[in-house]
Amino acid sequence: EDKTTSREREGSISQVDLLQPLCSTIKMTKQAGVAEAGINSLHSLLEGSGQNLNGKVWAIVIDAVSSLAGNSDYQFDRTGLDWSTCCMLGFRGLKLIVDDFLEELPPPSDDSSIAPRKALMECCSSFGSSRHDLNTSLTAIGLLWTIADQDADTSSIERALAKLVLLAGDSRSEVRNCAVNSLFSCIVGRGQNFSVEQWERCISDNIFGVYNQVLYRGGESNKEEWNRLTATKQKYKTSVHHSRDSADKQWSNTEVLVLSGLIRVLRNNFNQLLETTSNVRLVIGESSTCARKPWLVSAWYRMLELAVNAAKQTGGRDTLDLRLAGVDLMVLCCQLSSRAGIQAALTPARVGTNMQVVNGALRSVGEAKVFRASGKKTSNIQVSESMKLYRDELFKISFDTLGVYKKHLEEVEKEVEERKPYFMEPVQVQVLHRLAGGLSKLHDCCKSEELSPNRHIIQSRLATEQFLALETENNNIEDFEARFVELVGIIVKKAICDQARFFTQAQRSAMDLLKEMVINGSNQALKVLASMAGPAFFWSTEGEMCSGSKQDGIGIEILSREAASVVSDQIKNDKLLDEPKAQVLCMLLSVFVAESDKESWKLESKVSKRSSRKRNYKLFIPVMEEGLASAKKLGSSKRTNTLDLLDLLWERVDMVLSQMLSPIYISSHAPYVSQASNLAELIKSAVAHVPSERLNEVAVLLSSGALKSVDIARDHAAAHDNLEPNDGKIRSKKRYDEALKMCRECMIGLCKLQPKSFILQSISKQVFDDVITAFCSKEQKKSIRNTNVQIARITCQAIKLSEDMDSLIIALFPKLCLLISVDHTALRTEVAAVMETVDIGERIKKMTSRTETAEQQARELDDENKQLKITVKELREKNVQLQHEIAIFSTSSSLS
Repeated sequence: EDKTTSREREGSISQVDLLQPLCSTIKMTKQAGVAEAGINSLHSLLEGSGQNLNGKVWAIVIDAVSSLAGNSDYQFDRTGLDWSTCCMLGFRGLKLIVDDFLEELPPPSDDSSIAPRKALMECCSSFGSSRHDLNTSLTAIGLLWTIADQDADTSSIERALAKLVLLAGDSRSEVRNCAVNSLFSCIVGRGQNFSVEQWERCISDNIFGVYNQVLYRGGESNKEEWNRLTATKQKYKTSVHHSRDSADKQWSNTEVLVLSGLIRVLRNNFNQLLETTSNVRLVIGESSTCARKPWLVSAWYRMLELAVNAAKQTGGRDTLDLRLAGVDLMVLCCQLSSRAGIQAALTPARVGTNMQVVNGALRSVGEAKVFRASGKKTSNIQVSESMKLYRDELFKISFDTLGVYKKHLEEVEKEVEERKPYFMEPVQVQVLHRLAGGLSKLHDCCKSEELSPNRHIIQSRLATEQFLALETENNNIEDFEARFVELVGIIVKKAICDQARFFTQAQRSAMDLLKEMVINGSNQALKVLASMAGPAFFWSTEGEMCSGSKQDGIGIEILSREAASVVSDQIKNDKLLDEPKAQVLCMLLSVFVAESDKESWKLESKVSKRSSRKRNYKLFIPVMEEGLASAKKLGSSKRTNTLDLLDLLWERVDMVLSQMLSPIYISSHAPYVSQASNLAELIKSAVAHVPSERLNEVAVLLSSGALKSVDIARDHAAAHDNLEPNDGKIRSKKRYDEALKMCRECMIGLCKLQPKSFILQSISKQVFDDVITAFCSKEQKKSIRNTNVQIARITCQAIKLSEDMDSLIIALFPKLCLLISVDHTALRTEVAAVMETVDIGERIKKMTSRTETAEQQARELDDENKQLKITVKELREKNVQLQHEIAIFSTSSSLS
């Protein structure tokens, strides 16, 4: 019993009887002056004897103070300016109670404390919604958090949250924003002590209730309400930023705060939320009444619905923050529900310089410590099997939401913004940049699990008797990876800015992510990049900028070139599978075939000088080499499901090589467009990996290419003499050298593939005959004769570099004997080198021995033939004799 109770027993007046008249006067008076005098008296009493008040009287005192807040729903109108001083004095009393006497109130465990503490929160809420002074409202909201934070009982937090939810619907942006921030600070600060039921009420009632309220009130906001608010006389006049100069914008800003607060809650308390699923008892069978999903699943759906609706907003820069918040929430939900968790995406931080001044010099003294950034520490939680199961389901729900947003990006048209500064990217591009950055972090979280490349469909992990088997039709990691790559590809295509001369930030982030995925072994990312590149593997753009049309957007060809560069660099990555490499090559060969049908490709010489688009196969060489090598491995494995791919691939190789080796030749323009070296590498790749069943087709292509290059070289040699010594003559010489280079590579390939073929023998004889004729004819021009000599030398070099050419050399021996005596030292040297590769004497001996053996076998066969003829003659004679005897026997039988 306290001192006050002792005095009451002695017959003194109780505190309630003493203060009731004063408090009633403050509450019931309609005169501001009377109320002002009353609150001053009450304040003086509290300052002098507040520590002696008991629990019963505190509720009366707090109610009296609360009546001066000036709320419109109070029984007397106290919203006028004449009541503003009373409001200020009443709030001074509230602060005095909270600051000095909060501990004097009965503890939360005492039943008598419910009324005064409830009244105190009601009082704070009343002053929070007061219209007299904005600072009063803001401070009152802070007092709510102070009261709730000091009470160990979570029921105080729940009452505080309920009051903050009401204040979050205030029409004044400053008040509701303060209430929203305080609401989420309370949840984050005390959430670790919440029970399952409290978390459910917190998420479903408080957070979703605030968001619904903001959406509803924001939809009702109009110009009249804004004018009424701005016309209110305020003590302090402030200028408003253009992003908050309307009611709609300010409600949108509050919506952003709610989503940001939800992100804070999830980031700090996801483990506690996931733990709420551990005690859910599930049984097999959808029809069972005991089978139900925990509340978190439905709440998760609702969170993602809010996120995607915010991210899908359209409009100007006033919607940017809201869209960014929606994107952040979508990505965060995927990160948190992934198996590795959000911690996998946090970057390790190096702490310390590991340097120290020793004897006046700065020296290294040890390794710098590396710490991984982390969020709020949580207690170690034992993850049950049901928690793992529901975490996977939450991830699937989150990832499906990204798919919904991807569909939205595909359907939405490019936004047009008015009066956008030239240095500022469009809002949509900024949103996509944020999304690309979030997806990069998501990939860091999931690259070893959900987004791991080359993973097969996962089976349901926990289809046991005590757990309900969840639907898993699409629950496979490889499917997640493909959908993820598609989303990143959409970002690259949509994040185009007309005013940008180069990549936008969103495109650069997305391209870096695709490159990182390819490095990590993602076949899906490789295919997407190859599809983006397309003709860039065969064309290069020189000059300051590409000449893309506005319909496609500036920078499309730069994007294609960047994608081609990544594919070319990473195609030999051992982490990539052979079949996707072959598929990429087949796709690019089809692109070349399609592009070659266009007039701009066939008639390259007619492109205006303003166009800097030229053929360039440099980036395609690694793709060709690795793709054919992978196709060869697939062929050796004899897998039936890859036979169609290999057949199609080599059909495309034949078509492409045919078009590359036999280009459209127009007047003096370059037939190979300075790509002789690159074409040589492509031919080497085809020759090295051609399957046995395709040898004939490739050999025919090489022979055709060799003959074509010979014709081109001779044409340029003939035209060279008629040109003036200027740039035209230099270009003609360059094209002449390219044709000879192509002739050499085709001949080498032909010798390797079919050294004993009739085609090779025929071409070689024709080349040698042309040289012999050139030296015998005095009328042939010197340039033509030199060309024939060069072609003959190339043929000799090809024969010398190849193996198993003995039969061809023997067939060409008469021609070689004639060439060994021509008046050309270099040619004689090449012919001699070819003849040295074969021991003619030994070959003649072998051929003579083989001839003698054949003649001996022929004689033996002739003798056998003669003996057989004699035997046949004898048999015929016996046959005639037998026939005669049969006839005699038949006649005698008929007579008898």
